[in-house]
Amino acid sequence: MLKKPINALKNTFFPPICLNCGKKTTKNYLCLSCKKQIKVLRPPFCYSQIKTNNNIYEKPITALSSCNYKNPIKNLIYSFKYKHCDYLADFLSRFIVKQLKITKFKPQNYDFIVPVPLHPYKMKIRGYNQAELLAKQIAKYFQLPLKNDIITSKYVKDSQTKLSSKKRQENVKGKFIVKENFTDKNILLIDDVFTTGATISTCWQSLKEKGVDKIFIITLAKALKN
Repeated sequence: MLKKPINALKNTFFPPICLNCGKKTTKNYLCLSCKKQIKVLRPPFCYSQIKTNNNIYEKPITALSSCNYKNPIKNLIYSFKYKHCDYLADFLSRFIVKQLKITKFKPQNYDFIVPVPLHPYKMKIRGYNQAELLAKQIAKYFQLPLKNDIITSKYVKDSQTKLSSKKRQENVKGKFIVKENFTDKNILLIDDVFTTGATISTCWQSLKEKGVDKIFIITLAKALKN
């Protein structure tokens, strides 16, 4: 009963501010002008082809992405990861859900959803794994089990943010560990941003080595080359 009056008072003294441009807004997170600037990816730009480091897997991996990694999505993801705005998971996950529905994703063909892991040290600093928060929302929508302990991050190296494609591959080599066998299982793998594909290709390879049959990869955003 008191929720609406409390929210009205809250909005009076602390009006919502667009996380992209900083202007006051009647909508949460983004003003209408900034929301219209979000570039949702469509074929062929929503797909990426990635090569693995292992010659056993000759065919390139296909990854799907939802949005172009530019503002305002870029600013939202930054706030989501580094400014403790974990509440953005619901809003951001809707772009992934929408893209999956467009590509006719069939949840009944998959056993569970797996987020790309965060190293325990980073988890301690940040307090949460942004990929896991996205995966939770997607698992809830498609009514699929979430498995957040299948892949573990072995150690911390340099941050991926400013590394070249080659350095990114070297940085994540051997980083992700899958301890159990998941023979003939089908998995939906979730991450926040696709840049060079180094992280998700390493996760993909680790899962394949433990017997996983089919891996569907999707990320919230993709950094397009100019």
